[in-house]
Amino acid sequence: MGVGSFLMEQFENAVVSILGEIPPITLECTGSVGLGKNAQETPVKEQTKFFEQFGYQITSVSSDEDYIQMSKTS
Repeated sequence: MGVGSFLMEQFENAVVSILGEIPPITLECTGSVGLGKNAQETPVKEQTKFFEQFGYQITSVSSDEDYIQMSKTS
């Protein structure tokens, strides 16, 4: 398991311990991770593949596929 997978599992476990469930979540894959000098380019397809492992589904795709919205419901 990589660092990203570990962090996602910790995030979801924390949400469940606080709320008792994971509420509907929407996220955006834009091809970049981080902000400012910490920003790193990450292909959108790679981002969507990562989040699909955690049950997120694609809900919207831009015409040039450089922006994908994904959602997860319990």
